[in-house]
Amino acid sequence: MIFKKIIYFLLSICLLVFFSLFLFEFALQVFPLFAKNISKNSNKQYVYIIGESSAKGIPYHCKISFAKILDYNIEDKINDKDVQLIDLSNVGNRLIHQYFSYYLYRYTHPFNKGIVIVYAGTNDTTYCFQKTKYYFFYNLNVFKILSAYSKKINDFHYMYESIIRLAKSFGDDIYISTIAGNYAGFLTENVSNLKNNKQLMDNLDFIDNLFTEGKYKQALVFCLNNIHEDNQSHIFYRMGKIYEKQGNIKEANDYYLKAINIVNSDNISRQRPTTYQNEIIRFLADKYEIPCLDIFNKLYDSNEIIGYNFFIDKIHPTIRLNIMIAEGFLDLLSEKYRIKKMNDGITEKNIKEIFNFTNEDLFQTYVQALGEVLIYTYKNEILNNYSLSEVKEYISIIKNLNLINNDKKEEQKKTIEFLEKMLEYITSSEPRDVLRKKIKEIYEYGLDKQYAYAFDSNFNEMLKENKIIF
Repeated sequence: MIFKKIIYFLLSICLLVFFSLFLFEFALQVFPLFAKNISKNSNKQYVYIIGESSAKGIPYHCKISFAKILDYNIEDKINDKDVQLIDLSNVGNRLIHQYFSYYLYRYTHPFNKGIVIVYAGTNDTTYCFQKTKYYFFYNLNVFKILSAYSKKINDFHYMYESIIRLAKSFGDDIYISTIAGNYAGFLTENVSNLKNNKQLMDNLDFIDNLFTEGKYKQALVFCLNNIHEDNQSHIFYRMGKIYEKQGNIKEANDYYLKAINIVNSDNISRQRPTTYQNEIIRFLADKYEIPCLDIFNKLYDSNEIIGYNFFIDKIHPTIRLNIMIAEGFLDLLSEKYRIKKMNDGITEKNIKEIFNFTNEDLFQTYVQALGEVLIYTYKNEILNNYSLSEVKEYISIIKNLNLINNDKKEEQKKTIEFLEKMLEYITSSEPRDVLRKKIKEIYEYGLDKQYAYAFDSNFNEMLKENKIIF
């Protein structure tokens, strides 16, 4: 008898939970439809920005981003309404985080219909695919909430489509963009993972030496004759470098992209957007008839190498590219909305002045960018052949900045000393004990003075790896 009561009690609890979840899901499904069909007179035009650090304005300290440039260039007006920019992007976010940021905001502001601008997906490189067998369950709000960080929710296609479907359900007007990264500036994976393969390492060293000596044709022939399954990404990257040196821009970009498209087993290096991601974005744009800014193809068709001319580090756009993204979205918006552009020829110099981006700001920006460039330069161990020119150029930029703030001048001086010692450390074949001690001394001084380089995670990672700090 007691056993039956326990069974009935548990069944009652299960039914109650199931019924509660059903009602909750019903409310979540109906609520957007209700909000979508109720017009609310407003003198504001809401513009939602969805993305990660590339949309947030890193490493420009969130002072400069394509969203802010867009907002400025339309004079804060769309259809004669004041624009209210709602930035839902955040550093390090994946699509799942972006979905829930947007989800929470719209459910708590149901009548704020607006324009959604999406430049996202750079941090989502997983190659999971949807299982249509369970598609119904994957589109339940309750399922998404309860399994927010499951492996399935990392599916690029599924989560990108979820953002689009949510925007559609609330009646928001959504605009999306393809994505890109610094394909020419960084290897596709960490060379240290291949140290056990002596033949492969010898082959790569041989190619690098030919490249350094300017024997491009010989290096290219050797590459073509030594492509194997275990070295494709490394060979393709080097072929890109060779074609770049020969002035064959299209071929260079093609091989950089081939290198990045190979599935990467290296979990340390952050990837860059692949053809797979952009194919999904274009497919979803066609499926839902959404305007799509194909920024990747704009870069590809620019007859320029897709590298440091567009990206300040591995994935973050330069001011130039932020302007291009802003202008691209503006052109798409102008096809539907009444917009008066403030300026048809915004330059990088204009942007710095408009947003009061000082040399002190630029100094910190290049320190942060250099942190990432240096850490991957060190990890990839191809210093003299491919990466050092950018490292040296960034240090030169920092040297030549005319800082007004006296405290920053001291920081600039110490930072240059720190960077040059770091550069000497990672390129030196001599005993490093003296350098290690000197770097630690400079670092601790910077830590005490709250200097930017002492708080850069990439510098810290390199210092810890080499037991300079603990």
